[in-house]
Amino acid sequence: MASRLFALAAVLLIVAGITAFLVAAGWIPWTYAAALCAVVLLGWGFAAVRKTRLPSEPISARGGRPGPEIWDSAGRAVSDDSGRG
Repeated sequence: MASRLFALAAVLLIVAGITAFLVAAGWIPWTYAAALCAVVLLGWGFAAVRKTRLPSEPISARGGRPGPEIWDSAGRAVSDDSGRG
């Protein structure tokens, strides 16, 4: 994990150095670098949020609303008043 973090930091520093040189030399305006940085950060945040979403509850194979199963092991419907008159 530490090596991945170090590699990411190294790549970011290399890209920042190249961008700083291009801006200082006047080859690209600083707004291009700022806009690219903002787009990358937004994309990174979007990807991180998508990874952390919890999956929705699976729908029961028998249909209906998800929740506790009201079927016995033989596949018959079990009612709350079973065994009563």
